[in-house]
This record gives sequence, C-alpha cells and structure tokens, in this order.
Amino acid sequence: MKLSERGAVVTGAGNGIGAALARRLAGAGARVVVNDLDAAAARAVADEIGGVAVPGDAASEEGVTELVAEAGAHLGAIDLYVANAGVGVGPDPRPRSSTGNCPGRST
Repeated sequence: MKLSERGAVVTGAGNGIGAALARRLAGAGARVVVNDLDAAAARAVADEIGGVAVPGDAASEEGVTELVAEAGAHLGAIDLYVANAGVGVGPDPRPRSSTGNCPGRST
C-alpha cells in the first residue's frame, strides 16, 4: 500500500515504538493522528511530524469510539489503524506462599 496521503491512526504514539511508527508513516507521506494517554507526549510527536494529536484511552471501548470519530473528522478516511498501545495488567494479585509460589501452582 502506498502511504502518500493515506490517513493513519497510531495508538500509544507518544513515545517508543508508537512514536517511531508515527514518524515513519508521516515520513512516507501519510496523514497521521497521534494517540496516547499522555496528552503532552501525543502533542509533541504530532507537532514534530505535522500530524494531529488526539489524546485518550485506546484501551477502552469508549476511548476507541471517541478516537475513531475524532480521527475521522481530521482525516476523512482512516486507511490504517495501528493498535500499538499496550495494556498493563499489573502484578499477579494471587497471594504468595513463603516460598514465593502462588498456592495451587506447581513449582
């Protein structure tokens, strides 16, 4: 797919791999919407690449609905959606025994 003038949305694009993807897509001529929970980071990347920042939570159904609506308003068609945002699940909530193993889990 040629990316020139294509509309792209990249989630988790405020830093790391997402930011690199947004830069690469913009460098190939795509019009990019930069999404991240960190609004300042999303704006910084968007400003750098000539894109549009749409901060928000791409890990929730409501957040994705809002992102797609706002991105569509900026881009018209969304030709590429990169679901890069990670979802942290945190530590294992099960109690540990004195040996550090979870009860019921074989060692």
